[in-house]
Amino acid sequence: MESSQHVGMLQAMEQQQISVAKAGIVATLSARTAVLAAANPLGGQYDRNRSVADNLGKMSAPLLSRFDLVFVLVDDPDKSHDQLMSSHVLSQAFRTAKSDYDEPADLLNGRLLPVDDDRLVSRSFLRDYIAHARSTCFPKLTTGAARVLRDTYLRLRDASVNKLPVTMRQLESLVRLAKTRARMELRPLVTDDDANDVVTLLRASVIQACQENRPDFGTRGLTPGASDAKAVKALVQGLHAAADARRDPYFATS
Repeated sequence: MESSQHVGMLQAMEQQQISVAKAGIVATLSARTAVLAAANPLGGQYDRNRSVADNLGKMSAPLLSRFDLVFVLVDDPDKSHDQLMSSHVLSQAFRTAKSDYDEPADLLNGRLLPVDDDRLVSRSFLRDYIAHARSTCFPKLTTGAARVLRDTYLRLRDASVNKLPVTMRQLESLVRLAKTRARMELRPLVTDDDANDVVTLLRASVIQACQENRPDFGTRGLTPGASDAKAVKALVQGLHAAADARRDPYFATS
């Protein structure tokens, strides 16, 4: 997606409408839909010492803040996860091509969840269930749930200094997610458990990614999330400024 297209996406997420100007026709249409987006970091690898917006490059911070949840998926080596993913990929190959092996488990030394398992639901049933929940269930916040969301928002505001900016939009996202959590079970009220589940989900998303593994040098010119190259450049500039002020190019080691 080009940077020029971000304006239309921002309007749809902020105002729930989209402006169209084609073939001499100018109109504003309603755009009420969920937005699910995916993006790759610059250079193909996520840099933990940079902010999420810096890693994405072209995506602006205002557009990024419109998403209720932002998950950072880092491809760290993990034996169990890598084995599960390799088994899934190879099992797909067995379904599409003949092999000398009778069972994929002979090669994979294990197998994934069978398709006909009783714990799985069909796609049509899931689609009908979601449609029924959206049209018939409209949960309301309870006092306890509102208190949990409020306390979480206040803690995020206190921790947002020099880190992830937290605005009223994040509180509105918490309310929407809590109501959605209750709607999943067709309940008319949002309980404390719903609010706590949403808080846990938020901590697992971009909040945790932005507040952990971020260097805090405590030096003028260095900001949390600066890359190594920028940190070295700022340090050199600070040393030159100190040397000019002291009129002495030498520094003591202690």
